[in-house]
Parts: sequence; structure tokens; C-alpha cells
Amino acid sequence: MVCVAHQEEVKSDGTPASVASALLAALHAPLYLEWTASVGDKLTRIRAEISKDLATWPPPKVTLQITSGNNVIEVKIPSKATPEQLEVVLRAGTSVAGKGAMEEKHLSKVSGCTLESSPQKQNQHSKPQVIDTFPGKTDSRKLQLACIDQWHHDMCGHHALFSTRCLVQHQPSLLLDEDFFWGCTLRSISALSSHGESTGRWPKSRVIGGVADECHLQHLVDSDVSLKDSITVVQAVEQLRAQLLQPSSSASQGLAELRQGKRKAHGFLLGGAVHWYAATAVREEERGREPHLIFCDSYNRPMAHIPSDEEFEALVEERLDGWREWSVGKLGAEAEWKHRTEEDVRKAVESGVEEWWKGHRKSSLFWRFQPASVKREILRQELGGVRAYLDLIGQVLWENDVASKPARDGGYGSQTA
Repeated sequence: MVCVAHQEEVKSDGTPASVASALLAALHAPLYLEWTASVGDKLTRIRAEISKDLATWPPPKVTLQITSGNNVIEVKIPSKATPEQLEVVLRAGTSVAGKGAMEEKHLSKVSGCTLESSPQKQNQHSKPQVIDTFPGKTDSRKLQLACIDQWHHDMCGHHALFSTRCLVQHQPSLLLDEDFFWGCTLRSISALSSHGESTGRWPKSRVIGGVADECHLQHLVDSDVSLKDSITVVQAVEQLRAQLLQPSSSASQGLAELRQGKRKAHGFLLGGAVHWYAATAVREEERGREPHLIFCDSYNRPMAHIPSDEEFEALVEERLDGWREWSVGKLGAEAEWKHRTEEDVRKAVESGVEEWWKGHRKSSLFWRFQPASVKREILRQELGGVRAYLDLIGQVLWENDVASKPARDGGYGSQTA
């Protein structure tokens, strides 16, 4: 393991005044610490930035680079990742950087996203795990399957795409295969970085952190021949409703063909207030003639069967209480709060911890620790939005009239992470 410090050169003309200015400027310029190590014949680097705005060490995110020849895989990861989590990323990254498209051997049929999956792993994940949302109150035509737990905060869009990809490609056994997920995701991030820089549509810095907005997900779907016209990307309930009311849209045509038995699956990437979800309409012979709807959430929270309005509010408060306890632990562990009383921490969690930028207070929606009242509304939007999305898809899938049935509350604009 080798550690090297980097900083952009600060130039001077050699005069005492110029050197003095350059030296002091260097103290305020960002400094990068870089650690390098080899994984086989691949070179890996982790780089952390030290800047005047850095409040804690290590910084929340660090940049991981895996290099093989001219191939470079770059992604930002949380510095709190566990060795086991980083191991999976390194294993997938070295394969992607070293071999590009892997030779097919027990592979997914996904074009442009192939990663070797051993027979042992296929047996391990062969039976999808069903998440029972509300026992005794479920619609058997809808089910939620367990998928890979998200530990990288900004990766929800890639998780949703991966889950939908597995189901559209009829490979639910890979829903829990982390090697496959990271291989697909690192390829996707690399493709987004190259496309954004070559076209000027977005900077590399926007996508290497894992963020995938609607435009990024749509590009990934459209550029993959095995997914194009098989996955619909929407950011709001009313956007989905408009597409389902348009017979020529890919969403309407996909569901119509599925009902008619002309295709076996059509997927949806559903944008929430702060998260992306996956839903896939599937027709399987062994389940009878009626198609069914599979939902996936990368935090594996039971959401496919949202109960009545009264129970809905109780569920919001239940999840808000869970968020409060999590926030108390997280905020209380921070350097400036760890010596404060629990009562002080709980009050801060309830009222939120203000954040400022260049003399202006940020909207509380974007604080790391939002007020409980803001979090309550976000939970209502998230749960209400999922319920509305699934209701709309179900109405078309099971041949009900979308136009005559207004969507439930949840037609919000997306601000997904």
C-alpha cells in the first residue's frame, strides 16, 4: 500500500512577494491523499480530498479508481463502507476494467451488461424471496420481492434499474447477486461518464457519485437493445397516468402486449420524492393466465400493499418513529453533538439542523437532518406515490379504465437521490 499527496501546482515568479502569496494560497487549496494497491495485475486507487470545508476525517465520500491498461473505472463510495462491501466493488470493478464485456458463461442475457455468475451463486439465489407486506390484506396479483440492500446512499436509480433488468430479462434468481449488480452498475456509470463528456449533456462529476436522474436512466434504457421499449421511466404519477392514457406510448403498448400474451414482461422505473422504485408486470405460465405485478425497493421496506387511509397514516407515523431513533443515534455520534445531552439531540432531530450555503439558509428539504415535519410529508409522498403508481399500472394490467378512476394522492414531482 502506497500513500501519495497531490496538490495542483501553485506558481510564482520567484520574487519574495509572489512566493509569499503562492505559499499562503497553497495552504487553502484542496489537497488530495491517494492510496494505491494492486489487485492481481489491476491498479486500484482511493483518493480523498482535504479542503478547508472538510469538517470530519475521513470525508463522507472518497473516489475509487480501478485501472487496467487504458481502461479506468471510477466511482465515488462512502468512506464508511465495510471491507466486505468494498471487496464486492473491487471484485466487480477489476473484472469490468480488465475484460470489458465478459465471455458468456452462465451469464445474464443483458446486452452491454454481462458478468459471470457461477452455478454455485445461481443455486444460492435461485428462489426469489417474497416480502409479505400486510398479512391477510394482500392482493395475490401483486407481490414484493427482496432485492440487494442499498448501502450507497446515491445509488437508488441503479438499484431500481438492476431489479427491473433482472425481471424483464426473466432472471429473478439474480436479484440478490451483488457481483452482478456492481458489474452492471460500474459499466453503466462508465457509459454515462463517457456519453456525458462526449456530448456535453452532463459532467462526469454528476454521475460518478452514483446519482442517476431521469435523463441518465432513460439513456441507459435507450442505449441497451435488450431494454429499449421494455422499460418505462417516469418521475411523477401524473406522468405515468398520461402515458397510460396514450395508446401509442411504450407503457400502454407494453402492457397491452403482455395482456395479449405477446410479451412476458414490461418494467417501470418509478421516481419518488427522494427515491427510485422498480415495478415489473410479468406473465408466467405457471401462475395462470392473469399477469401479475412485482415491486422492488432497494431498502426492502414493505410497500407493495399500502393499506387503507387510516392504516396509511399509522404506517407513516410508525416509520417516522423509526427515523427519529435512527437520527438520534446518527446525530449524537457526530463530533459537535456527542457531548450534548440526549434531550438536546432529540430536540434537534425534531426541529432539524440548519444548513447554510454562501450566506443563505438552505431549504430544510436539503438538510442532512430535516425537521420531523418535513420528513413526515416526505414519507406521505413516498408511500402515497408508490400506492398511486401501483394502482395505475394495476388498472391497465387487469383491464380497468384508467380515465374513469382518478389516481390516488401522490402526483408529486420527483427529487430522487
